[in-house]
Amino acid sequence: MCRDAGRDVPSTYHGSLRWAEFLLERTDGDITPPDYTYLAEIGLFEGFGDWVFTGVLHDDDSFGRADFEAYLARTGADPGRARDMRGYATEFVDLAAREILAGGPDLVGLTTTFMQNVPSLRRRGPHQAVPPGGADRPRRRQL
Repeated sequence: MCRDAGRDVPSTYHGSLRWAEFLLERTDGDITPPDYTYLAEIGLFEGFGDWVFTGVLHDDDSFGRADFEAYLARTGADPGRARDMRGYATEFVDLAAREILAGGPDLVGLTTTFMQNVPSLRRRGPHQAVPPGGADRPRRRQL
């Protein structure tokens, strides 16, 4: 569609893949793709991915920790490496924001599903509009 209109094709940033790569690199292989996959597939139903990034959204790493631990104790759910991943969330969000904004976008569009919502909420650029949505959302939204 963009090419047909003579416009540049927008770049794509695959945050979930970049997060898995970041964890592998930053931990020297201690947090692995299977650890990420566990959270992405099994932890999805427990909200573990959202919990990993909730402290970043609230600028408070302790935010939600007590509730998380109480939930784990009550349900016996296995958090996998969620606790370890949370320690890297702030650094990753800062890195991802810098990488995305390095291209000087006027608009940053997000498609999100379930556990991607919390990591997608943080606004970093002073002039970028950030409309959340996906294939099931209307094409235009009032911000």
